[in-house]
Amino acid sequence: MNLRAIFGGALPLFVLGHFSHHILTAITVPLTPFIRSAFNLDYTQSGLVVSAFTLAYGFGQLPSPYR
Repeated sequence: MNLRAIFGGALPLFVLGHFSHHILTAITVPLTPFIRSAFNLDYTQSGLVVSAFTLAYGFGQLPSPYR
């Protein structure tokens, strides 16, 4: 496999996948003020929402073979 095949084919797909993964997992923090106002949550409740999302995401990683 030559460098053109790597940088022209697979690498942009991996970069896009990595970028979208970080966007989807980190989106809760900047959206917290909007979630608070939409659902009338206080700081404790909105913190629990972000914590529940993070814990669910973490437990979802347990079945993956990369330990």
